[in-house]
Amino acid sequence: MRRPLLAGLALALIACQSPRHESVVFGGEDGTCDDCHLAEYQTSAFDHGSVGYGPGCAECHLETTWSPIFEPEHDRFFQLLGRHAAAQCRSCHAPGRADPQPSDCVGCHAADAATAEPSHDGFPRACGDCHGDAAWTPAAFGDHDRWWPLDGAHAQTACGGCHVDEVYEGTPRDCVGCHAADRDAARPTHVRFDDTCTACHTQVAFSPATYDHRRFRVPHEGVRRCLDCHTDPLDYSRVGCTRCHEHRRSEVDPEHRGIRDYRYADAACLDCHPDGRD
Repeated sequence: MRRPLLAGLALALIACQSPRHESVVFGGEDGTCDDCHLAEYQTSAFDHGSVGYGPGCAECHLETTWSPIFEPEHDRFFQLLGRHAAAQCRSCHAPGRADPQPSDCVGCHAADAATAEPSHDGFPRACGDCHGDAAWTPAAFGDHDRWWPLDGAHAQTACGGCHVDEVYEGTPRDCVGCHAADRDAARPTHVRFDDTCTACHTQVAFSPATYDHRRFRVPHEGVRRCLDCHTDPLDYSRVGCTRCHEHRRSEVDPEHRGIRDYRYADAACLDCHPDGRD
């Protein structure tokens, strides 16, 4: 390769001054790095051709020093932020090569996900939903609402409160799936209540609760408090209709003659008058 005259003069000046290009003026449009450094490019331990790098040395190398180098175009493939910016090239690339690497997190961190505690089975593969570039831990689960909104008391609950033994897959998504024991131990008894917990309870707190009398008309004439009808404070399934609506059995029985399954009992009143009307 024939060098331009001025480039040849510059080479002589470099030899006189220093290994660096200080105060050297390169002349001619054809004076390029590979005029002098083609051999270094061809014999470099780093395979420049593996990523399509030609002998345009100035893309990565500085005139003040041959090494270390900088890679201004890495963001085209993967943005180096946080811990990635401090990582050694060989952490992702084989020594001397820059073959294209996976651009998704799990492409490099599949082994981390497979051995993670707690188990990541059933988790999405978008690591960035929980993990940041600054550090692998601690992690914050950012999109829990996809499965269950963390509102009220649930927002303050430790993960292990719902995910027992750090088993995340298969966790129930309905209230009673986690609160069956609370329902069974509740006083007053919830025997005749359905399992739609949110009809009475909120996520702010389990108690106090507000019962929505969806079937029985409330307010009811003469009723001021729950115990006016629910005569047993521990069992709200027991009601005392005749406590207010006093009827002598001798009067009521004839009025209900011919009515199927009639019984003179408080609970039986609701079977025929579930909304409190005649």
